[in-house]
Amino acid sequence: MREKEILEKRLGLTAPWNIEKVDHQMREMRITLRLTHQPFWWFRYQGYDAERPSHDHGQRPWRHLDTCGDVARIEAGVPRVDCPKHGGRQARFSWAEPCRRFTFWLEARTIFWLKVATINAVSDEMKTTSDQASGIRELEISPEQDRA
Repeated sequence: MREKEILEKRLGLTAPWNIEKVDHQMREMRITLRLTHQPFWWFRYQGYDAERPSHDHGQRPWRHLDTCGDVARIEAGVPRVDCPKHGGRQARFSWAEPCRRFTFWLEARTIFWLKVATINAVSDEMKTTSDQASGIRELEISPEQDRA
C-alpha cells in the first residue's frame, strides 16, 4: 500500500477528499498533508443537509495528531457553497469541526489526557500551547470532569 493510501485510511478520508501531497520536513520533524477534492463535487454545508456546488475555496490549516514522531498538519482548500437563504457557507468536512484549528483526533486525544493530567503536562505531550489545550478543555470538558 502506498504512503498516501495509508495516511488517507488513518484520516478516514472519503470521497471527494484525498491526499494530494505529503510534505516531509525531516529536520523540523514536521509532516504536512495537503488535501484536495474531486472537481465538480456537490457539498453539504453547515446547518443544512442540502448539497450545493462549490464556488470558491479558502485555504485552511489544522493541527493533527503526530505521525511517527513528527508534528502533523493538514492543509486543504475548504469549499464554499452558496446557500439560497444565507449566502456563502463553508462546506462541511470529515476531519474537524467548522471554525476549529484542530482535527477531531487531536482534540479527542487532548481531552483524554486532560482528564488525568495538568494543562502543562498535556500541552507538552501534545505539542500545543497551554492556551490551546485550555481552549480544547473549555469546548469539551464540563467543570465537574476537570481535574487539571
